[in-house]
Amino acid sequence: MKEFFTVRCPYCFQPLRYNNAVFRRTDGPMATDKYLEIYHHDRSNFAYEENLFDYVDPGDPKYKGRKFLDKNGYIIELENPSNSSGINLTQRLCPFCHNDLLDNFGRAKTKYIAVIGVSASGKTTFLSAVNNQLRENSKFTWMTMSAKASKSLEGITEKYREASDKARVSTKDINGPFFYRLDYSGSQKPDPRTETDVVFFDVPGEYYAKSEKINRQLQDYLTYADGIIFIVNSAEKIERAEAIHNGSESEETVTVINILEALYESKILKNRKESLKTAIVFNKIDKVEDDFNLFGGEEWQPPTIEDAIDFDEIEAYSYRIKEAMLGNGGTQTPLQKELSAYMRKIIDVFGEDCPVFATKLITEIYGGKYRFNSSGADTPFLWLLAKMGAFPVKQEKKKQ
Repeated sequence: MKEFFTVRCPYCFQPLRYNNAVFRRTDGPMATDKYLEIYHHDRSNFAYEENLFDYVDPGDPKYKGRKFLDKNGYIIELENPSNSSGINLTQRLCPFCHNDLLDNFGRAKTKYIAVIGVSASGKTTFLSAVNNQLRENSKFTWMTMSAKASKSLEGITEKYREASDKARVSTKDINGPFFYRLDYSGSQKPDPRTETDVVFFDVPGEYYAKSEKINRQLQDYLTYADGIIFIVNSAEKIERAEAIHNGSESEETVTVINILEALYESKILKNRKESLKTAIVFNKIDKVEDDFNLFGGEEWQPPTIEDAIDFDEIEAYSYRIKEAMLGNGGTQTPLQKELSAYMRKIIDVFGEDCPVFATKLITEIYGGKYRFNSSGADTPFLWLLAKMGAFPVKQEKKKQ
């Protein structure tokens, strides 16, 4: 029998094991699901669609002998208690909040990654680029765990792979969570020693306020995430000025500094600073690289990963990015000053050792079309997994 992992529901974060899930009834008496109602109301989401259905708990003694298990002891189906249908129940739900669980969720060790940044910083596009890069790496098995749960992110990835017409793909209101499985062994046969389930939380910019507060759901992400990818829009100043000029955005829009101040004040983050792994990604670097002289061309891109992380290589690359952002004490342009302020605040919040990456994910090509220029986008994510012991390391970091 395989090991039964304890994981957390990606919605309410309560711990559970695979066989703790309850099953949704598809017929029979229907009633408002109080679990989901409490879950949504507790998060002030009053616009959710009311769910009318009952559920069945396989732990109830009256269902003893009516469960269908696979050879490893996982409950995969439950006999339908209704006499009106001979179809077994297969839809698994969290026993605490009754949100849908994926068919295989809980069968492997799971890592939770929170992707944080202001609106329009490129969080969802970054995740699509990570998805694209991992799919392109023949040495990995990278797959979505559910077409339903991750179809939005898959759709964005496909549009950029094909080159979208006229404008960048809209990612508004696409927040996840997104469920994937990585097996870095390259074997066609699943290997529990090398496979990891990954849940990405694409945290909306609306979860931050200028009052330097963070809402409850972001607090949950900070409390239970295994790692953070913090996305900085390098062109924030440029894009904000353009939006204000065009009348499409208010000067009250949440900024990188607002979010960093909120995180700095968070007791949760302070308490987890040692255990919570963080990667910083300066996105849209192609829009501002003319203001810097240290790098040029593709050198802004993170090192590509073949089959293992080289911590020394990442540290050297990160050091060069930090030096470029902080400057050398000479005259700086207004944009350089702003990015230097970001970098100093990032160090205050996350510490000096957190690595910094720079990406330019989208390239405009002929005819006003855009497509991925995503080489190295997966590097911050794989670095996080390596720090968590869920991805191979090429060489240990040298001790000073």
